Amino acid sequence: MTERDYIAKAARQPLEFVVDSTSRSFVLDRAHRYLFDHCALKLQISDDRLVETYNPISSEYAYTILVNETQGKSRVKVKCTSRLPADEDKGAIQNAHVAAYAIATGEMPTRNLTYLHTWEWARDSEVSAAAVVGVLALFALIIYLAAGA
Repeated sequence: MTERDYIAKAARQPLEFVVDSTSRSFVLDRAHRYLFDHCALKLQISDDRLVETYNPISSEYAYTILVNETQGKSRVKVKCTSRLPADEDKGAIQNAHVAAYAIATGEMPTRNLTYLHTWEWARDSEVSAAAVVGVLALFALIIYLAAGA
């Protein structure tokens, strides 16, 4: 499957979905695997119903995967956030759908299909080009000052 096909399938994956309760352990295993491979943050909570990373401090994406048992079924809810406002963060929305698809199907994405940091999304977005230039200028200033200017 090409990357474009994978993203198209992932985009159609609901962020809340139901699986048979016998698949609950597979869901949690897939959640752990996805976060280990595709998240820059460490796990804060990991139990039989919640897998959650620490909150983002700067540009990272954070995840919450909640699995609730109801009437022999497991309801799975996937959320991805960053420090950007939710309605502006297209990277978090894409990441949430990719995570939900990977968890639901077991088909894990290649590393470059998910964004570990918001600056990666900015790199791919024409709208955020000014933000990238600002961050690069800040890094250049830090390096200049560290060199003993």
